[in-house]
Amino acid sequence: MYDLKEKEALFRVRRYDLYRSDGLISIVVQEIIAGESAYRFYAVPSLGGSPCNQEEYLGAGESETQALQDCLTRIKNVPIQVLFPPPE
Repeated sequence: MYDLKEKEALFRVRRYDLYRSDGLISIVVQEIIAGESAYRFYAVPSLGGSPCNQEEYLGAGESETQALQDCLTRIKNVPIQVLFPPPE
């Protein structure tokens, strides 16, 4: 359906905004629509357009809801400064 090179993947993206007492975090949910991936959906916390690079806070699942809930559970008690440490 989509003409991709080997090892490429194409994702559809939806963004959610989470308002917390320590600020605003966006969660980008990606759905694979072409290529290969271990899961159908991924949820990635993002701050100012920069994704969180710490794998333990990324959600995954076979549905959008499952991936989003997985991510929310992982970041529930984690301050924004831990998710997105300032540059050194």
